[in-house]
Amino acid sequence: AGAGGPGGRGKRPALKTQGLLAKFTSRDAKTDIFVSYTVGAQFRPTLFQVTDIAQYGSPEQVGETVLPRPGAASPFSPGTATSGPSNLKLSAKKVSFRPRPTGTVAGEYTPPPKLYYTYQFDLPADADADAEAEGQGQGVKHVALVLAASAGKVFWLAAESRATGGRDLIAQIADTFRVK
Repeated sequence: AGAGGPGGRGKRPALKTQGLLAKFTSRDAKTDIFVSYTVGAQFRPTLFQVTDIAQYGSPEQVGETVLPRPGAASPFSPGTATSGPSNLKLSAKKVSFRPRPTGTVAGEYTPPPKLYYTYQFDLPADADADAEAEGQGQGVKHVALVLAASAGKVFWLAAESRATGGRDLIAQIADTFRVK
């Protein structure tokens, strides 16, 4: 018997279509970093396997899909609505890779460059014990979101910080994100 029953027929096994690859939290719990992926066809259906984020459009067009909209449910705080991003900065960066030896008569192989879309913005921070203890009330959460595509998947890095100097920190983190 094959998968799914006699004759190999039946339901296909469930495919893992997205996943959290890594999550990091700073010691002071004011900075969080998430790395995850989504199968490209679920991000936005296309006829071809996505190998470059530009296949989904410009940074502005992709931003319409990934950025929180004013009045939408907050992805960070279930049950609350966002006021939308403020201080939005977006950029596209093409990163080239060094040639690497193949170990064959072909010599070296130079992988194609990868394009990364980066979105940096501010959202109102959730009221938490630290902010209240510091007398800051609700405060601001600095967010960086980086997207790249490879092998039919869209990879995400999301970094958020409520720390003083958090905007510079998450910009540095976002700049180091790489996808093979």
